[in-house]
Amino acid sequence: MRKFRWVILFFIGFWGCVKVNAAAPLDIGHACALGLTQGITEFLPVSSTGHMILVNELFLKSGTDYLGKVLNSTQLALNHYMVCIQLGTLGVLLLFYRREIRKMLAGLMGKNNEGLRLAFHVAIAFVPVGLLGFIGGDWIQMHLYNRSCVLAAVFVGGIFIFFVENYRKRQQVRWTLDNMPIRVALGIGLFQLMALWPGFSRSLATIVGGVVLGMSLVQSIHFSFLLGLLTSTVATGYKFLKSGSEMLQQLDVVSMLTGIVVAFVVGMVTIHAFFGYLKKKGLGIFGYYRLGLTVIFTIFAK
Repeated sequence: MRKFRWVILFFIGFWGCVKVNAAAPLDIGHACALGLTQGITEFLPVSSTGHMILVNELFLKSGTDYLGKVLNSTQLALNHYMVCIQLGTLGVLLLFYRREIRKMLAGLMGKNNEGLRLAFHVAIAFVPVGLLGFIGGDWIQMHLYNRSCVLAAVFVGGIFIFFVENYRKRQQVRWTLDNMPIRVALGIGLFQLMALWPGFSRSLATIVGGVVLGMSLVQSIHFSFLLGLLTSTVATGYKFLKSGSEMLQQLDVVSMLTGIVVAFVVGMVTIHAFFGYLKKKGLGIFGYYRLGLTVIFTIFAK
């Protein structure tokens, strides 16, 4: 029971946020729920974006003034905020991978060859999703940020987890962060394109890519998180520069900052708990979770 106390605390906190929700585009309760969701799901192969879309729908439907009357501008502002709330979990990654980041920065300044190699591989892996996300990001938010698309992605991602767990039992590990070739980095970047489907999970896509291409599960996760640091930084920065004024006009600034802080605090707990669990149990439980979540929302959500 003690192993799952952080999960229990999450659900208690989440439903507490739901209860204090007021009929507003983004109040403190709404922001805390999104922050809790982002913090606990960002580092798990379950899709933080997909979960936040589902949570966001719960709040929009529980606010009587917005029941069936959500303005497009308000919904778009909330969609943009669900990208920018990643600032909280970006802070977690900066602390968790501070040694690797210093190593890569030293490499970029010509002082560490291994760091330069790692930075180059992360940049190469980012290129595919960076290009396609820039071209089609707005279309994705307009057409795929809904329950049906998310639940389909959650289900397919669960199947992928079972595939990875079966595959890695007989795989031959060939590559680590230090010796992986450019083609592996690029291949992981191509796998990351699956993450543009909201609900699939960016971390799951890159973890699958790393394992399939010959990395161990732990090494794949480390590369996935380093790649996620770059991907999320670019996505958040671009979204804020493009739509920051719209968010500030439509949403409460204090609530926005609160959600980011909550995401940071919860994310710090989650990332340590995830690696502790992973070393003993693997990813299988997250596959069952994704399938179960699909069934629950399909049956009970209206």
